[in-house]
Formats: sequence, C-alpha cells, structure tokens
Amino acid sequence: MAKIQLVERFLICRGQNIPLDKGYLPPANSHLMSGDAVASLVDLHQIRCLILLGESGSGKSSALEEEQHRLEALSRQPDGIHPPPPEIVRSELGDFSDYQELNDWLSSEVFKRWKEGQHHLFLLLDSVDEGRQSVPKLARILTKHLEKWPLDRLTLRLTCRPMDWPLSLEEYLKKLWGDVEGREINAVQAYELAPLRESDVADLARHNGIKDPTEFLEAVNESECTPFAANPLTLNFLLKQYLTHNTLPKRRVVLFERGCLELAKEWSPKRREENIAGKLNGMERLCIASRLAAITMLGAKTNYSLSFEPDEVTPEDVALVSIEGGSEISRMVFEDSTSSVPEREVEVGSNQIREVLGSGLFSSATNNALKWRHRSFAEFLTARYLIQRGLQGEDLLGAISHDGKVVPQLTGVATHLASADSQARTLLLISDPELVLRSDVKSISDSEREQLVEVILQALKDRRLSWRDLFERCHQLSHPRLPNQLHDFLLDKSHDADVRWAAFPLLSACKWSSIRQTLLTLTLDDSQPLQVRAEAAEEIAERGLDADKKQLLPFARLPLPVTGRDKDTNEAYKYMKDLKGSALQANWPDRLSAQKMFSLIEPVDDSGHSQYESFLSTHLIKSLQPQDLPVALQWVNAQTDVPGQKARRATFYIGRLCDEITQLAWDKIDCPGVASALAQLAIERFSHYRPLFTKGENYNF
Repeated sequence: MAKIQLVERFLICRGQNIPLDKGYLPPANSHLMSGDAVASLVDLHQIRCLILLGESGSGKSSALEEEQHRLEALSRQPDGIHPPPPEIVRSELGDFSDYQELNDWLSSEVFKRWKEGQHHLFLLLDSVDEGRQSVPKLARILTKHLEKWPLDRLTLRLTCRPMDWPLSLEEYLKKLWGDVEGREINAVQAYELAPLRESDVADLARHNGIKDPTEFLEAVNESECTPFAANPLTLNFLLKQYLTHNTLPKRRVVLFERGCLELAKEWSPKRREENIAGKLNGMERLCIASRLAAITMLGAKTNYSLSFEPDEVTPEDVALVSIEGGSEISRMVFEDSTSSVPEREVEVGSNQIREVLGSGLFSSATNNALKWRHRSFAEFLTARYLIQRGLQGEDLLGAISHDGKVVPQLTGVATHLASADSQARTLLLISDPELVLRSDVKSISDSEREQLVEVILQALKDRRLSWRDLFERCHQLSHPRLPNQLHDFLLDKSHDADVRWAAFPLLSACKWSSIRQTLLTLTLDDSQPLQVRAEAAEEIAERGLDADKKQLLPFARLPLPVTGRDKDTNEAYKYMKDLKGSALQANWPDRLSAQKMFSLIEPVDDSGHSQYESFLSTHLIKSLQPQDLPVALQWVNAQTDVPGQKARRATFYIGRLCDEITQLAWDKIDCPGVASALAQLAIERFSHYRPLFTKGENYNF
C-alpha cells in the first residue's frame, strides 16, 4: 500500500509537543510552524549521534534508507562531504543472531580501515529494538567498540521503538560524545518521526489508485479520523477501506475501534516470523490499552513512567505498578469481531502492560516515559472502556462529570459516548447540546437529528450556543423537516436579530430548493432587521439560481449612507454594505455591464469588512474582461485627486482596485482600446505629479 518513501519525512525532538493542523503536520509556511520545532534528517546533519524513535511501520527504516542514498549521492560529488570520501555503512541490527556475530562485524575490515585512515564514517544502525531481542547485550557491545573508535570522525544514526530504547545506552553515548565534544547537549539527541502532512496523504492516496484524493481527504475530515491518516500504518488501513468500499465506515466509533486495533497490533514481519512479537494479539492489546486510557484520562494523568523507582515518578505520571492486576475481556465492543481469535479474559500484569506500551498507540514523552500518540486515541478508548464495563446513560456521564457538567478535559470522551450510547446522547442533549453536535451526528436517526435541531435553536435563543459552535458541524444535521424548522425560526420576529442570524449556518444542511423562498422572503421584506436581510442576501448570492440573484439587483443601486459615530448607526451602515456587496456579487458580470457596475461603486468608510469590500477586493477584478478595460480605466481616472478640485478620498479598497485594474491593463495593452485609455490615465496622473499606482506597491510594470 502506501509507499512512505514517496514523501519527505520530518522529525520532532523527543517529548516536544507541536500544534497540529487537524491532526496533520502543518505545512512549512503555516503560522503554526514557528522556530525549529520540526526538522528533516538533512537539517540535523550536524548532530553527531541521532536517535530516531518511532513505532513499527512508522517509516524509520525508510527514512534511514533515504539518508543512506543522500549521503552516497553527496559523496560522489566533486565538492562532496568530508574529503577524503567517507565510508557509509548501513545495517539491520535485527539480522545478527548472537553476540559473537555482531562483535565480529564491528571488528571487520571496513571498521579497521576507517580507524586506521583519515576518512569519515557514517554508521546507520537500524532496529535497535529487534537487535536487542537476538543480542540482549547489544548496548554493551556497541559501547565497547565506540569507546575505542575515533568519534571525531564518526556520525552515528540509530533507530528504535520508543518503548525498547535502552536508556543506559543513551546516557553512555552522551558521556562519550560529551567527553569528545565538550558540550554534551548537542552531540547526542533523540527525535521522533512527525505525523504526515495533508499534502503527503493526498500524494500517497493518488499513488495508491484513488483518482480524487480530495474526496478521500474530505471523507477523512468528515469522520474526524485525521490522526489515523497522518500515521503511515493506519493510513494503509484507511486506504484499503476506501478503495474497497469507496467510503469509510459510517459509524465513527467503529472506525476508531478498527484504527486503534491496527495500531495495537504487531506489524513487524521479522518479529512475527521469529516468534518475538509478544504474547498478546491485537485485540488483547486493545482491551488493556482501553484500561490504560481510562486511568490517564479519568485520573488527570499525562504519561506512563517506565521507571522502576517510585521516587522518580512525577505526580503527572502513572506508575506501571499502580495499574497492574486483575484482568480484562478481549473483544470488539462496537461491532462483531471478524478475528478468528476467540473472546477471552486477559491478565493485566507488568509484562502485558509493557507490551501494550510498545505498540503504535504510544510515543515518547521523555527519555523514561511514554504518552499517547494522539489524545483522540485516549479519549475514544476511555469511552470504549466505560461502555465495555457495562455503564449506561447516567452512569456513563457520571464517570466524566462534576456537579452535573462534563469535566472540560473530558469533553472528547463525552462526544464518543454520545456517538455510542443513545441514553447518554439524550441526557447530553439537555445539559450540553454542543457536545452532541460534536458527536457522530450523521449516524443517528432523522427523528433524533430533528430533536437535536430543536434543542440547538432553543439554546441559541437562550444564548447558550453561538454560531461558531454550529459553523463546522451543522452540515451533518440534515433531515426532512429541517427546512420547515428553519423557516419558522428565521421568520419569527419575536426572536432577536442576532439570534436568528446565529442560526444561518444550519442552512448549509438544506437543499437550495427547500430554503430559497424563505431567504427571498427575508431579504425582500423591509420590516425585517437589516442584519437578517443582509445574511439572507449573502446566501442567495452564493447559492441562488439566476432568477433568485436577479431579485437582488435593486440592492446594487443602494446609495450608502454616511457612517455615524454611534454603534447602532455603524452597524446599520455595515449591513447596508453587506446588502449592496451581495447584490453586486450576485449580478456581476451576468446582469450588469461594466459601465453600469462602475457607476454603482463609491468610496466607503474602511472600518469593518463587509460583502461590499469583499466584492471590491476579490469578485470584481476576477470577472473583468479585456473589453471592459477602457471603461474601467475611465473609472480609475475619475478617482484621481486633482488639486483645486474637491477631493474624493480613495479608500484602501478603492485604491487597491485602481492599481489592480491599471496592472491588468498593462498586461492586456494589446487589446483594443486599452493602450489609449491607459495613456490617457498616465497623462492625467503625471500632469498633476501623481504616481500611476496610488498605493506605491511593487507591480510588474
């Protein structure tokens, strides 16, 4: 499936939290990516000893292989690296069967030649975790050789699973390089593989035969499973599901349970073949992971300490000894298991817990503690654990509530409970409808969605909910009676204007034919508040039919009043601009000529952005054709402030529009009438010592 070598991978310093973009690694130019939080292997080339951590299937080996190819290509260049040409050695530590075989290799000719020479050695050692399975004293062998080697001519790269990384080896490496470099902190560093970027997922989806990766990404976003898509291992699972069924599982809890099961499994073929994959199957690991999730989420803990010393466990961490004991039932909770492994009781001891912590559900928090790879995994598995334990309705919510309200840190757990349990969903409708809105609404019945909309509208009236709470999720609320519900609510003048305005996002869940008359009635009714009329007009401009948009034409001719100082006057001014802007957007260029459209444009107060400013800055210039440019340039000329005449103040948007028209005219100067109109503008400007471009920006003139 997904060939992870096709995309560039990035690394995060161990234990460092970075802001993600819906679960993906943000693009390099994102405002979320500040400083040196994320780097590539190339960026870290100066680190003498780099430890690369990641779970099975995350792409560690592929990253190391890419680094080998990069170094080999660089060494062949005339002005390459470390003259004389370096030695580049890469090995899979899991291939060594015993102590003697590894020791003989580290004493082989390639290392002797390097020690006796003057060239540099790049040593890339893959799978420290698997090497320790066959060579328990691997760390001791490595350190024995390293202390005899010329470390000033060595660059070392090691990969390992976080759970299996030997802390003693790391401490010894720091001591060795600290003695050589004199600054321990820079010589030896541990990094983890970062999640994939959204663009990476799109590329991998396309490579795997998905014709429209955008549709796949939309399905992932709709299911809110981006943390699975951003992980190479579970991305494979999602791609298989999508390629087979042309969709993802409809129920979010089913998708999360399958995804977490994939992460819990042992995916290393070598470990399975050599019978060192552990004693638990994926489902057994999942049931123990659910207990671990409940302990951290309900106990307000952060990490799982791997220390055997009680005094080294911080108050934020869970000591493994405190969660040992008893058993759990191994079974799928949200669907019938397709596994041939029968349901059974699983002992929860130290070895079992450590085996689960070594799965892909977890990542490094510090050099001696692990954390959940993504918070959403812990939230889902906590909900799964409570349901598996037989809790329902009030008991479920009681486990995550205080004084009748869901604990803020557990709202993610609550949304999964609302998705999975109808009694919990009904109770949350009364106490916290926003959490139900964030749950898997698309999988509930039409009657439940209708009930949810009624609760939402009441919450808007009570001002317990805002339009922001609705904006991203309201499209899931579609049901047969939704247009009627919204018609009654939006036309009811007993509701305040801002309350009705806040309900407009719900219209996105309706077909246009079912709501067009409601919106036309609102827009054309002079007795309705301007705020409501303006919002309805914007909907018509964006979604309406030609006949609907034509009815907005009178608003394009609206003369804009002078803005006032008081709040009410300024708000009315803003909504008037919205109405005019929506009308212009709806009818230019289909029902307005350039001559007519430009006659309707007037300078405005720049305070506050409206649909009018949006039209001036975006829609107008996009639809301007070459044959319209002579008229447009005449309008630009009329905006010039001429000494001795009454100045017309060109606002920011008017000024920028003038510059954009002038630049477009220069680009289209060969079109009929453009050159003469542009020349006339230039003569008029220069004769009054005015620049051709009003804002002085750098244009391609």
